Amino acid sequence: MISGAQTDLQGGIFFMVDGYDRRDMSSYVNTMFGFFWTSSIGFASLYGSLPMYFRYVTFCKEETVSTFRIFSWISLVVVTAVWNCTWALHSAFDNLQRHDELAELLDHDFWSLPDGELPFFSGVSLTNLGGLMFALSCTISFSVSTSLGIYLVMKIRAKLEEVSKSALSDKTKRLQTQMNRMIIFQLFIATVLGQLPVFLVAGQMIFQTHFPPSLTIVVGCMDPLLPVVNPLADIFFVDAYRRQLFALPRQIWSKHSKAINHIPKSTFFFTIFTKWERTDTVGPDNGTFS
Repeated sequence: MISGAQTDLQGGIFFMVDGYDRRDMSSYVNTMFGFFWTSSIGFASLYGSLPMYFRYVTFCKEETVSTFRIFSWISLVVVTAVWNCTWALHSAFDNLQRHDELAELLDHDFWSLPDGELPFFSGVSLTNLGGLMFALSCTISFSVSTSLGIYLVMKIRAKLEEVSKSALSDKTKRLQTQMNRMIIFQLFIATVLGQLPVFLVAGQMIFQTHFPPSLTIVVGCMDPLLPVVNPLADIFFVDAYRRQLFALPRQIWSKHSKAINHIPKSTFFFTIFTKWERTDTVGPDNGTFS
């Protein structure tokens, strides 16, 4: 049985395939939920430009980013993502009426369940308004987001060159450079992980071609890596964060040692907590431990 909701594209139609019995009503709910998630996968990439924009405002224009401005830009990103995936769902509901017809396009050997039945699926195609708007909206919104990010990178880089010639301390210059490298890296990762799956779908739909189902599954699973990659960028690009990470084991050891010092040495608990710290060696003569 197929595990969870997965994707495929055949005959210019983007499928969301669910591994449950297609006659089961819960499969409809599971697949539509998965379709909503997949259709809004570009949300992360749209959001990726916001830290770059806020960095541009504070670093280049030397303005304060108000709470209202932050809320306004985040709201714009959310509305754009909802707009995109709404058209995808619109097309998917239209294609439910063509379920049996579209089933013939799927790779039966790859997707069939053990009993020979095809799993439940929904699809988006360019043959209806929803599919056309989905491909068009994703292409426009992601192109604008990427172009904005590139523009902001160039402006910040120009500002960095200006700062490098100023009278700021070397420590301040180094910190500014590290912070900007971190944000640029996060923008790049957000673009790759967030936009690539949607561009892959829209491109295949437009050019009426398809990649192997296994490839679309792998690419579609890249987006959840974003929450892991961004904190890593914070840690490895900024010296202060990196030093704190590497100092963590020493801090833990220090707290452990202080806790041991407060335990009476005659108690059983002191023996437990210090047993693994002692280095027992074998005596040279009688084999006893010293």
